Amino acid sequence: MSGELTPAKRRMFITEVNALTRLHHANLVQLIGYCDEGNRSILVYPYFPGGSLYARLHKRETAVPGRPLLPPLTLMERLCIALQIAKGLAYLHDGADPPIIHRDIKSSNVLLGDGAGKKLRVVVADFGLATIGERVFGTEHETMVKTSHMAGTFGYMAPEYMRSGILSEKIDVYAFGVILLELLTGRNAVSPNPSGMGWQTLADWAKPLLESADGVKAGMTLTLSEILDPCLRNEEVGLTFDRVTAETLRLASKCVVEEHDSRPKMSLLATTIDGLINDAKIDRQGVGLPSRRCRPPIIHRDIKSSNVLLGDGAGKKLRVVVADFGLATIGERVFGTEHETVVKTSHMAGTIGYMALEYIRSGILSEKIDVYAFGVILLELLTGRKAVSPAASGVGWLMLVDWAKPLLENADGGTEAMMLSEILDPCLRDQADEPSFNRVVIETLRLTAECVVEDYESRPKMSLLAAQINSLLNEAKAKG
Repeated sequence: MSGELTPAKRRMFITEVNALTRLHHANLVQLIGYCDEGNRSILVYPYFPGGSLYARLHKRETAVPGRPLLPPLTLMERLCIALQIAKGLAYLHDGADPPIIHRDIKSSNVLLGDGAGKKLRVVVADFGLATIGERVFGTEHETMVKTSHMAGTFGYMAPEYMRSGILSEKIDVYAFGVILLELLTGRNAVSPNPSGMGWQTLADWAKPLLESADGVKAGMTLTLSEILDPCLRNEEVGLTFDRVTAETLRLASKCVVEEHDSRPKMSLLATTIDGLINDAKIDRQGVGLPSRRCRPPIIHRDIKSSNVLLGDGAGKKLRVVVADFGLATIGERVFGTEHETVVKTSHMAGTIGYMALEYIRSGILSEKIDVYAFGVILLELLTGRKAVSPAASGVGWLMLVDWAKPLLENADGGTEAMMLSEILDPCLRDQADEPSFNRVVIETLRLTAECVVEDYESRPKMSLLAAQINSLLNEAKAKG
């Protein structure tokens, strides 16, 4: 700490020492030692030769004094940086006891080591403003407080924190979303307003473009060309690059939403980014995940609960297989090139209640019809209801997706208890008083809602869903 050791600086010094002496994670800076003598307070950290992420993104020519100009970060390196930040924050929020809110996540507090690609080591630093979680997380039901002692960095501070002093781990999630935007756009978190008056935050600048990315329809290429760091635009282009960057933009948009309760947990973000990294690596190797791992790829076309067979055992030892490939479509008919992932067919087949809307209406055939059907199975698992049931009017049939749609929309709101009481299988309701149970169910419902959206291009890949569900399983085990 430079300059006079004011009371505020001394508090920050003590906070950082207290935090770092009990935190041990590969993606958090390690405190080697400290000196506190008279007016001199010194913290000793390892040397990180790559400098800060801020310098690497925004001041490459001076990122590391005395070293030649460093090359721009590749997309893979940016994803690996994001993953390591996410893992460090997930540890602070869920692994540390008591949990910790960093409160000053920003690119200048992210330090880079040697190496390149996946070998680039990243740590989160500067815990001077960290809040010990026991002040915030009194019980599992009490996850936020209000504070009048506001601190942080403009451009990274969440709106609810700036306006009302609401303090929760979701302010770190917001700041992480801003860093994701920095990584993808190459822009500063704050820049002069085009009007010449005041400042514009990166989140505000990106908002209309993020809304476009949420659709990732025909305008995706235009959106990416507008938002991407020029250093990335010359990188390998194609459907894989576009898909991975668009998915990362979707994550950023979820992190910086106004409603803090709707922001994802850092553990889920880490798992999702890890899935994107694997996705990018696999596609580069010419191999794919569920729909692309086998050659040629296959679309099942009749995913339903009666085609899922259970073996012996219970819990994690219960073996499950997908059966009945009688309607499967060999992927070479669909995936002609990397850019040709959708065709239309007049030979429609499947089971009502599981068939995706674009397939029923227009015969559009892609791997996303299997994702839709998987979403219906998730609903069956959570509700105990059938995919199709007689309509309440006594005329016709009611799809489970149509019945659940208004309840799924509530999964993003603040009426969780009421929604769970309506939607959950009665056999599961005895567990619904446990906060960790509720959180896992809500996250699973959010995944379900993403699977059954009408816009098939917005549905997640099965590889990402598998990674996210695995993360939820690990969270449930940890809490259990």
